[in-house]
Amino acid sequence: MNLRRNQTGGTIVVLTDEYVDYRKDLVDTISGIVSQSGYGTLCIAGQQMGNSSVCNSIYCLATEIDVVGIICLTGTLGQKLSNDELATFINRFKVPVLSLGLPIEGVDSVFVNDCDGMIGLMQHLLKNRDCSRLAFIRGFPGDPYSLRRESIFRRVLEENGHRVDEDLFVEGNYDAFRTYGAVTSLLKRRQDVDTFVAANDIMALSAARAVKVAGYSIPDDIAITGFDDTSEATRNSPPISTVRQPFDSMASLSVNRLLQRIAGECGSEAPDDAGKSDCYQVCVDCEFIPRASTHSRPGHDETLSIGDTASISRWLHAAMSGLSTPDTLDLEVLSSALWQSMTTDCSAAAECMQDMLDRSASFKNIHWWVNLCDRIESLTVAMLGQGFTPEASVRILLALSRIRERMWAFNVEHDYHMRRHQGLRAAMQLRMSSCSDQDGLLQTMTWWLQAMEPRRSYLVKYDKAGERPDENASLLHQYQDGQVFQPEEKSFPTRQLLPDHLLDELRTGELVLNPIHAGGLQFGYLLMDPVGFEQLDLHSAAHSIGNAMRTHFHIGKLEYQADSLQAANQRLLKLAHYDTLTDLPNRSSFQEALGRRCQNGESLILMYMDLDGFKAVNDSAGHDAGDQLLRQVADRLRECVSELLDERACLARLGGDEFTLIASGHFTLSGISAIANRLRQSLSMPYLIDDLTHCISVSIGCARFPEDADSSTLLIKNADAAMYDAKLQGKNAFSVFPLSESASLPRVRQA
Repeated sequence: MNLRRNQTGGTIVVLTDEYVDYRKDLVDTISGIVSQSGYGTLCIAGQQMGNSSVCNSIYCLATEIDVVGIICLTGTLGQKLSNDELATFINRFKVPVLSLGLPIEGVDSVFVNDCDGMIGLMQHLLKNRDCSRLAFIRGFPGDPYSLRRESIFRRVLEENGHRVDEDLFVEGNYDAFRTYGAVTSLLKRRQDVDTFVAANDIMALSAARAVKVAGYSIPDDIAITGFDDTSEATRNSPPISTVRQPFDSMASLSVNRLLQRIAGECGSEAPDDAGKSDCYQVCVDCEFIPRASTHSRPGHDETLSIGDTASISRWLHAAMSGLSTPDTLDLEVLSSALWQSMTTDCSAAAECMQDMLDRSASFKNIHWWVNLCDRIESLTVAMLGQGFTPEASVRILLALSRIRERMWAFNVEHDYHMRRHQGLRAAMQLRMSSCSDQDGLLQTMTWWLQAMEPRRSYLVKYDKAGERPDENASLLHQYQDGQVFQPEEKSFPTRQLLPDHLLDELRTGELVLNPIHAGGLQFGYLLMDPVGFEQLDLHSAAHSIGNAMRTHFHIGKLEYQADSLQAANQRLLKLAHYDTLTDLPNRSSFQEALGRRCQNGESLILMYMDLDGFKAVNDSAGHDAGDQLLRQVADRLRECVSELLDERACLARLGGDEFTLIASGHFTLSGISAIANRLRQSLSMPYLIDDLTHCISVSIGCARFPEDADSSTLLIKNADAAMYDAKLQGKNAFSVFPLSESASLPRVRQA
């Protein structure tokens, strides 16, 4: 059944770097408000600007397509740009534009005031917990939010007579893996740390894991605080104290102002002049939310006088400040029910909360409910000190336990759907990797969408691939309301985004646009309706489609641009025998070369190499960074082989992060050791990718022919066994088959 409303007001565009975590929640909130006003929402996610990403050029579409207004999430999109650069970017658009996140001169802006929330957090730590050794976990270098929070951290410490210890500043980079490693390292050299203050919740949660693994208790030994008030922070054990940013209020203010601009209610004669002389600049305050990770529950240090329904109402509203109460729910009704259960022997509170949860039963509202339950639980503690009977507190606590059991069930169901979607995406990516033609790509798209069941999905292909969107495009795949349609591959102007008969879809509900890209080229874009999906990694899906399109694109170039059949065959042969990412021989070429040399009776060694730590880089920094890392690894391997060996050596990439080296000749154990150590030394040097430094290492296994094997198959098996022995040594090591011979070699483990 098609549940979408018939809307014809136009399209409002939201520009962001990625459609994930809190950006997703913010975009979805904006979309809900926009939809009620009769407009559609188009979210364009073209990666963070300032990183020289080919995806950034997708934002040029916002200057061409027919839209009525734009909301730019400058806080995430432009973290690496100056305000002047952001202003230049925004002024390109000829429709009303609003900056959400950062204040931009001459541009309508809604932004957040970190100061009050951060000061409240610091005062809570210093006065309520008597913390004295506070560590700060930073975000991206140069990030304005992280810098501002760090500045307040330093200032409050100094104002309260504490020395700022530069050794207690941790480079977290807004990354869970990097934060975990940095916190672990700090705890090894400093046993006096009693608090970690993180610039966001992601790093706070990672720090909490590192603290627990190190053997410390939270909050008895070490307190943890974050920033942003994400749902993950409330689900952690113990819940993380944080600073709440009122995203719902910011979204509402942004949309309402933009709609005023669109309607011409701001006194401007033309869009080009709107906001220049009467610029709308609204700063929204943050609020510190104390939780169990700092030895405090919400309101623990407040004095509550429980005298009537109104006092309970004030208590609840204070806790829910900055959160959007689900539709149809009324805290006044709940306050009255709580008062009845506190003063009479009745189950009014339990019945009221059960009814409220029945009417708002969805994972989307879990964060709101967790905050409410925390506040009501603290209310029961205050009751015991103000003359209420223990039985009254028990009645309310039993009601809370039933509510929390329901929320636990929601979490279990949510986790199941997340794992299912992750599995489907992984399966789709695997299938896409083997697609060499358009038919295979479309079949995989159909399988994936029928399994995911989005409301709408449109795959658009540019007529010509390039670094920027082409002027013309065609609809390649259409999925709508549970059906797959075979579109006519007829070109339309890219500025439309969709063919004529589908233009109304842009004015309806919410669509997210992700560029389809690979190898520095854009091939098109994926438009998908995200409604109903709590976890939807469109960037990874689009990247996989881009890889398949790149393969098809390269094959097409060979077919149509080859000067002769012989030249085309040579290029196709290279694609068949060489890895397209690193340009090294692939698994097929490796097996053919090794088998040929073994059959000829050549003396040789086979080194099997597996990268240590590559998955962490790929998961944290993204597939593009992982691809760049593998290319740099291949270049370093070529350089080492050129330096140490001659043309008798042959490198190959087997797939993933596995590489091999075949070298003909007789080699002593010391000679093998010298080669392996040179390879290890080269690959362990830091890698600079998109202005970020990554460190990995390599585990190497070696076997000789014919001493250790009488066939190429057995030689591979023995070299692989030696490689796993190197892994067991602690990684960043090498081993020679038979494994007993490795005992005489120096073993170097990763520090």
